[in-house]
Amino acid sequence: MTDHDRPQGLGYREADKTRGGYPKSADPNRLLTLTEAAERLAVSISTVRRVVTAGELKTVRIGKAVRVRPTDLDAYIRTHAQG
Repeated sequence: MTDHDRPQGLGYREADKTRGGYPKSADPNRLLTLTEAAERLAVSISTVRRVVTAGELKTVRIGKAVRVRPTDLDAYIRTHAQG
C-alpha cells in the first residue's frame, strides 16, 4: 500500500482494520497481546494490567508472554457494558 492509497487522516494500522478492530488478515481467534487488548478497549496498557491483576480479565501465559483470548476480551466487555 503506497501513501497515495491510504485514506487521508488515518494511520496505516487504522486504515487496515476492519470494524471489529482486527487487522483484515488476522485470524479472529489469534491470541492478543496486552497492547492489542488495550487498543481494542481504547484504554492504556496500565489499565489492562490492573484489570488482569484484579482477575477481571483472563489471560494465557506462554513462557513469559501474557496473551488474551479474543473471546475472554469479548466476555469482559459484555460483563462491564453499561446500559
